[in-house]
Amino acid sequence: MTSTDPRSRSSSVRCPFLIEVKTTLRAPDIPPAMKIFMKHYPETAGGIVYSTNLNVDADHLGKRVAFRRLESLVHDDTDAWW
Repeated sequence: MTSTDPRSRSSSVRCPFLIEVKTTLRAPDIPPAMKIFMKHYPETAGGIVYSTNLNVDADHLGKRVAFRRLESLVHDDTDAWW
């Protein structure tokens, strides 16, 4: 890593959390871009994928990825998931 690489900053602590929105999913498949990001940034805490139809949890590289319905953003009645 070079000194201009943001990952080389030792004074800042990052813990990325990923969010993706998909229209309709047939299965809780973790989006490819999310998988790549988690592979390259192991400090990632996990992520959430919003869609119109899924409400399940999955795991990738030991990180929790929640699949939640888009309506949960509008209605404040979802249980804490993290």
